[in-house]
This record gives sequence, structure tokens and C-alpha cells, in this order.
Amino acid sequence: LHGAAAMSPTALPASDAALIAADLLDVLPDTAIILRRSAVADGFGGSTATYTAHATLPARSVPIKFTAQDVVVDERFFDVQLYRITFAAGSDVRVTDRIVIDTLTLSVEGIHDPQSIQIQHIVICTRAAV
Repeated sequence: LHGAAAMSPTALPASDAALIAADLLDVLPDTAIILRRSAVADGFGGSTATYTAHATLPARSVPIKFTAQDVVVDERFFDVQLYRITFAAGSDVRVTDRIVIDTLTLSVEGIHDPQSIQIQHIVICTRAAV
């Protein structure tokens, strides 16, 4: 290939990435404890899920709500209180995790994948059944 088609995207210089990361920390006022699920023997030949602290990360928690007027939303989330939690890019938060912010325990329902340069990691959560 020649010309523009042969060019690959240029990575963000490390110095710029560090500046963006530092600026992002200023807008992540919450502290989130990431709880990772694991299976523990239940004493009867089976297992039960348990959650243990995996990481503590700066975050921002914002309540959101979808309604029947929203078009591309899973119907399970209509009229349910959801939370948009924002972390720095590259944060290790998974769909099977729980997140504790203050007295609120949340269950991660989805991860936003922007299909472009990621400067933040966004997950959508519901209140966890504890």
C-alpha cells in the first residue's frame, strides 16, 4: 500500500497521555473499591460466589435512568436506577465485578467500548443484591 492507506495510526505520546491522565484524576472525585468475584467451596460439594477487594481506584459516579422512550436500551433497564461509573483508561473493571462507592454497592452490567482512542473507562451498573 502507498500513501495515506499505508499509514498506521500514531500512538499518543507518553507525555500527552500522562497529562491527560493527571487532568482526568481531577474529575474523578470518588473512591471506588473493585470487588472481584470468585468461587468458594460451600462444604456440600458445590461452590458459592464471594467477592473480595481487588483494587481501589479513583472514579466518578453519576446516576442515570433509561425509559421506554430510549431506543437502543435493553428492556431490563427501563425504569431502573442505573449508575455510570467513570475510571481512568486502562482500569481493570469487569462485567462480573462489583463496585463499592461510599455506602453504595453496585453490580457492573456493561462496559462502554467507544471503538476509538480511550481516555476513560466507563461502566454501567445497577444496585447489587447484597
